[in-house]
Amino acid sequence: MTKKYWFGHSLVWLGVLGNSPEAIAETISPPTPAPPSQAAPSSFANVEPTIAAMSTPETWVSIERSLKVAQAGSKIAAGTTVTAEQAAPIVEENCRDCTSSADAAAAIDPALEEMPESDLPIESEPIEPPQTSQEADSTASGDPELGQLRLRENELAIEQEDIDTVFLRGQFDYFRSDNILLDDIDPVSDQFGRAGLAIVAIPQIGPDTQLFASIGGNFAFYGDLSELNYYNLELRAEVQQTIFPNTYATIGWRNRQFFSSEDGDRFLNDHALRLGLSRRDALAERLTLDSYYHLRFNFADPSDRSRLTNTLGASLNYALQPNLDLGLSYELDFVDFTQQDRADAYHQVTAQLSYDLTRNSRVSLYGGFSFGRSSESDVDFDSSIVGVSFSTYLPLF
Repeated sequence: MTKKYWFGHSLVWLGVLGNSPEAIAETISPPTPAPPSQAAPSSFANVEPTIAAMSTPETWVSIERSLKVAQAGSKIAAGTTVTAEQAAPIVEENCRDCTSSADAAAAIDPALEEMPESDLPIESEPIEPPQTSQEADSTASGDPELGQLRLRENELAIEQEDIDTVFLRGQFDYFRSDNILLDDIDPVSDQFGRAGLAIVAIPQIGPDTQLFASIGGNFAFYGDLSELNYYNLELRAEVQQTIFPNTYATIGWRNRQFFSSEDGDRFLNDHALRLGLSRRDALAERLTLDSYYHLRFNFADPSDRSRLTNTLGASLNYALQPNLDLGLSYELDFVDFTQQDRADAYHQVTAQLSYDLTRNSRVSLYGGFSFGRSSESDVDFDSSIVGVSFSTYLPLF
């Protein structure tokens, strides 16, 4: 049986969170526990979950403020029709990128820091008569009949609390689009869902350097287009470096393999190398602006899915309440397919409202639209989307 896989971009609605550091710029994005007082952005903040019509929405949520899961951001990507033997989803990894809410990418980010030091206790000593005039002069004066009352601080070792760096992440995403396959000839309105589990590790490997690594799998399903349902396996490793205050550089690798749910055959093997810059600026007490740039090289099998992508994005986030965030994200993507005569350019605008159910669980509502153009005549980027997402992190060790 021949199946047609339409791959492209759907809304990468998980992106830079309003409260967390830039959720990777890829949305967008992934989880680093941090003290409640910490508000440093990180490129992992933009690493947002990408929900793509035939590409697995990726959810790299940043846990900030002591394991707060990052909000989700959305992004809409391009697609094309191909046979099962030739096609592969255009796997996009952007911030919701990373990001504002990936991200998105994603985002994952506040760097691990030591817990705040506790106050040094003060204890009083037994009453003693002064021994010498020097001692009397060196201490607070008191009644010689009663002795000398001296207060001193005990130098105690500050015990650093253990911070979990390995988590079990669970996520469920669901959305509806009026052009889910981004088809210019016969637009299809349908729904898309994804459920997945992953093991995520985010250790601090230096004063200004953090590692992000994960392995996981997802099951993706459509409503009416159930013949397009698939499974995917994902491996990921990224290193984030603080280069200036609130400015981060990221280099990373990701491999995603997609398998048909009908016969189990692999129809896409996609390797991606990503370079990114991200920054977070506090505009007001509750208002933050996350911005990012990413350069991504994808090497795929089949080779016609190989591509070079340049991404520019920004996300404005406002904390309505300590556990309620509102975000507005914009992203511009330029995609050049290296093994076929095709180039895409498209814009994505998304809004999301995210609520922290617990310190490490979050639910988000989002909506958005995309527009742009492609050298492929049957691709139409005019599409809108509305959906919901739930993500949670279980600390392991």
